[in-house]
Amino acid sequence: MTFNRQRFIEWLNLPEGSRLKLSKRGKRMTATVTTTDSQSLTYWITESGGSYTLSDTANTFIVSDHNGSRDPEEYVEAQIASTVEDEVAQRLDSLTGELKDAFNLNDSQAAAIAQWHCQRCQQASVESRAKDLVSLIEVLLTRQNPKLAAAGMSYAAGLDGIAGKPMTATAKELGVTRQAVSKEANFWSDTLGLPRSRYMKSQRARTAYRNAQLKRAS
Repeated sequence: MTFNRQRFIEWLNLPEGSRLKLSKRGKRMTATVTTTDSQSLTYWITESGGSYTLSDTANTFIVSDHNGSRDPEEYVEAQIASTVEDEVAQRLDSLTGELKDAFNLNDSQAAAIAQWHCQRCQQASVESRAKDLVSLIEVLLTRQNPKLAAAGMSYAAGLDGIAGKPMTATAKELGVTRQAVSKEANFWSDTLGLPRSRYMKSQRARTAYRNAQLKRAS
């Protein structure tokens, strides 16, 4: 199996200066990435039909060894669209079967109800995301420093684009303190109800720090 290291780094949007170590075991390769702030990320790579499947503990990424014949972002988008269509079809089939068994419906009746239900759920999901986006924009507009807000959201969400850099480096670029970046990340984590990302202190460490500060103040 051949693999372009630089292409791998670019596809995953890893921060500049990241080090990549590849090791092969059978048909699967392990890619260990060390970022500039010494964060260690592990991905597993398998090959099938000229395409590579990249997976970590939380997600699966599909990329193609296209040799320049196809833009990798277009390939990923196509794979995601195909995956979503397959998932919808599977849900429809599953729901159709459940409706038939639960209400003694024939195939056409169960399929029609399942289709209607999925469409309504999809519509409700779109409306919910739209409301969430409006709420997010409203909160964003209240922040005095848009660039700091964007960095804070990035760290809170665990995105590798900005968050791949140490908070100290980001703070220097923005002309603020590291504490300001950390505080902004905590704000967005709390506001959006996000779990603590790998770039942030755990909730236990955060509580211990707050208690120590309160004890020192008293």
